[in-house]
Amino acid sequence: MEIRNEIISNINVYVAKGDIAAAFDYLARTCSNTPDYSYLVALLYKRVNKIDLAIQELQSSETDTVHRNVLLAELLEPRGLIDESIKMWQRSDDELSNDQYSSMLQAMLKSPSLSSNDLLIAHIKWADKFCPASTLTRKNSCIQYDGARKVVIGYHCSFWNSFTMKHQLLPLLKYHDRNKFTINLYSPHPLEACFVPYADNIRVVGGYSDEQFLHTVGNDKVDILVECTGFSPGHRFTALAKGCAPIQISYLNHAGTSGVPNVDYIFADGFALNTDEDKFFTERIYRLPGSFFCFNFEDFPHPDPSELPALKNGYITFGCFGSHGKINPVVLSWWAKILKAVPDSRIYIRNNELSQPDNQSYLQTQFLRLGIASDRLIIRGGAHRNEIINCYADVDISLDTWPYNGGNTIAESLWQGVPVVSYRGKRFAESYGASLLMTSGCPELIAKSPDEYINLAARLAENNNLLADYRHNLRARTRQYGFNNASDFAKKIEHAYLNMVEDKCAESNKAFSSVRDLQLGLRGLGFNMDSTASDSSEKWLFRHIKTLLRNSPKPIIIYIDDEKPEINNNLALVSSEPILYRLHALSSNLIDELCSAKNISVVDLLAVTIIDDKTECLYGATNMLRKHSIKYIYINNISRSQLDSNWILKSAGYLMEEYIFFRILSDDLVQISKNDFSVLCENQKILAVSYSELNKVNELLYQTRQFRKLWHQTESSRP
Repeated sequence: MEIRNEIISNINVYVAKGDIAAAFDYLARTCSNTPDYSYLVALLYKRVNKIDLAIQELQSSETDTVHRNVLLAELLEPRGLIDESIKMWQRSDDELSNDQYSSMLQAMLKSPSLSSNDLLIAHIKWADKFCPASTLTRKNSCIQYDGARKVVIGYHCSFWNSFTMKHQLLPLLKYHDRNKFTINLYSPHPLEACFVPYADNIRVVGGYSDEQFLHTVGNDKVDILVECTGFSPGHRFTALAKGCAPIQISYLNHAGTSGVPNVDYIFADGFALNTDEDKFFTERIYRLPGSFFCFNFEDFPHPDPSELPALKNGYITFGCFGSHGKINPVVLSWWAKILKAVPDSRIYIRNNELSQPDNQSYLQTQFLRLGIASDRLIIRGGAHRNEIINCYADVDISLDTWPYNGGNTIAESLWQGVPVVSYRGKRFAESYGASLLMTSGCPELIAKSPDEYINLAARLAENNNLLADYRHNLRARTRQYGFNNASDFAKKIEHAYLNMVEDKCAESNKAFSSVRDLQLGLRGLGFNMDSTASDSSEKWLFRHIKTLLRNSPKPIIIYIDDEKPEINNNLALVSSEPILYRLHALSSNLIDELCSAKNISVVDLLAVTIIDDKTECLYGATNMLRKHSIKYIYINNISRSQLDSNWILKSAGYLMEEYIFFRILSDDLVQISKNDFSVLCENQKILAVSYSELNKVNELLYQTRQFRKLWHQTESSRP
């Protein structure tokens, strides 16, 4: 290794002098008969921007060393050849360093062929290699919280000073409630001045070992540590595996599981991550209401959106400014079909990877093979972010990448008035683009299949009036629908943090020392221990709603009924001081009008008793549902005709997509698919749960079922 490093150092000297011929001569003289020769020649080609020659040298080599394979992987990924790149990393996966393996994991999220299970296995394998079980004794696992002191939050990121963090995490820090939370920032390098006012402590930990980092976080008494680096260079997952803080979260830069022991949560939302995907995560999924992302550009100057470029050009320009590793051959084939469907259209692609002339030529060749001539391509290399932002003035429609959606690029495009077409797939990385569009008020830009993605882009290109309307109103939409509302987003994050702290405290109280303690625990959850008693499912539910709304001492409840007194009695079980609003009609916009008149921002419970086949009740809550501001919806007595018309989904359209449905039994909830309504729900009681509250419901069901199991075990053991 020392000899190799010395040779590389000497190569760099020749390159710095501009004497490339001497560098090649030096390699031929010193190492032409060594296994590293092809690797070193390719490395020299890379140094002088001859990427094609570097790839050819490595591909023609018969050696199979880790250096050769990693370099080839690193050259293929920037061309969007992700699967080929991953294969090269995997050929040497037993020899990869932490940084090299981490780079492979990041690349895997971009693969169009890997499954969620493939990703899970790869991440667990990383953890097994770099976080062996013998080293995992969680140092900081307990948490003491009485509700009075501040909760200490620690954020670690290896690229704080990037533009992405300034527009994504800095706004969150700005709006944190410093009366309730202490904010610590951990960074490998000094932070720019813009971060300083919004942190109580800033620790520069770049040279720290895992043990030093763990010791520092522990001494700071951090309750919740959030790793925002993903598997990019400088991450601290090996330290988190040892338990730096009682609660640990992976957030922002890795749209998948970390696979890391002792990482407790990831943040997501109902559109970014389907519940079917939960089994492919080692962490618990905490779904935030709305989007789990928030971009805010208000504090940094941006140009106003330009006029629609198609009006002056006479043709449509599609665009994508995302990193080229996300632009794989599958995506290119879709883009080629779009260009063919829209005569005379162009596509503008710009990113750092295309700063290499060979990569530009390769992209032109790829399009040519797909039937797209070079005169329809605008290909540019990387530039300062301000220049990139100005380039949106030349784009009519942005095209999102797949299966790794854009984050920053979608947010920037919308802010500059350019609509983004995104395909929502199954995996986390291929779904969060839809989340960003939903919370920007643009569900119509979300495609559910590749064909719909292509057709949607082509249809948009036919309507200059619509594109001009987007141009003038998209920035306002992101404000109106909450995507860039950092103040509200901070409140949602803080609410999540407090829930996590409460759940962590509750974990230490799950053991019961006696039958009496067990009985008290069961009664506290509303479980009826008398097997002869009859407790209606509705009463059981409302007792449990009290537990679910424990953070709302005066919950806001809106109920619509047919003069039946039973619901009044049961609502009294929810809280001793509920704020009740009763409506007698099921139509119009009564719920939205009530919330607007009473300045109600969140409804804890909407309780509906359906009569006379009236099916319009959720129409009246459209605005509140759009803002994800109703936590629980209780629906009683759905008739056959209502089931046949699938009214519950149609009444609010896509707005109900962010709810999980449960059938209410006498002492349990059973999750049901929206497709099973007609089979399971006639004349039943249904609970629709917002994704933001799903963690509470899951914890409640876990506890009640565990208590029930313990109770029966205790009863059966009595003489």
